[in-house]
Amino acid sequence: MVQRYFVAVCLAGLSLGGCVVQVDAEGGDLADLKPEDASERVGADIGSSQQAHALHYTDATNQWNEPNFPMGTLNPNCMDWDVYDRYLSARPKIGFSSYSTLDTNHPYAQGDYVNLMLATLPAGLGYTDALKQQFIFRNSESARASGKCSGRYIFAFDNRTNFGPFGANSYMMGASLPSFVSPPNKVACLTQLDDRVAAVLVDLYVCEAPATASADVTRVGPGVWCSRQARHWRLAASKAKKGGTWSGSACSVSANVSYTPPAGQITVAVNLVVKAGIGHAVAPANIGFTRAN
Repeated sequence: MVQRYFVAVCLAGLSLGGCVVQVDAEGGDLADLKPEDASERVGADIGSSQQAHALHYTDATNQWNEPNFPMGTLNPNCMDWDVYDRYLSARPKIGFSSYSTLDTNHPYAQGDYVNLMLATLPAGLGYTDALKQQFIFRNSESARASGKCSGRYIFAFDNRTNFGPFGANSYMMGASLPSFVSPPNKVACLTQLDDRVAAVLVDLYVCEAPATASADVTRVGPGVWCSRQARHWRLAASKAKKGGTWSGSACSVSANVSYTPPAGQITVAVNLVVKAGIGHAVAPANIGFTRAN
């Protein structure tokens, strides 16, 4: 067990109790606190401690150990198909399917630091105590005891039906903030200030195989072909949305990606990584899938 001290998020002009939080982590490289990660590829300004929490999960200021276990090719833990918060053994049906971060097999992130971040949301914009309770009990941050992959929500599924062959299916996938966590006013919806901006980030990781192996479940099963050692995972898409769209009566905040496997390839397993929040407070998220074929 390696003991770490990370500097917490310090908002401009505000020192949050010295901004030091102790965390424990298994393994990791002290020199690798800010690897090249999908979240950074979204834009050059992503990764700073001054970003909304959903947008700085490769930064040393993060409180849920992502810097120790960065998502993607550098992370042997989160890449494996069986690391999940919600796991489906079959691909979604053709058409639209919806899920929620409420559907998790792990406890939600709670505690003094979470409460401190919630306290930074300005009451003047409509963030009442009752509204903040919705953040705590349905948020998009999972608190695994091991610390591995914590700080994000992973929606995973095997791309087959009834344990049959895998397919070359195309998807539109995304995540959005539910309407009940956004105050019903335009100012709160459109703000870009980092301590109160609504933000959603999704990273899509896929494990693919040659189409000729589509019926060979024994050799190309998630526990074999898509193991963390096999290196058959890749980042297929990444998207971040900072700030909402005001419709006149409600605020919409969503990040969506599309995916079609390369020619001659099938999709064996999918990991959609979701982070959502308002300012530095983590928030729940709705997850939507449209399977085209």
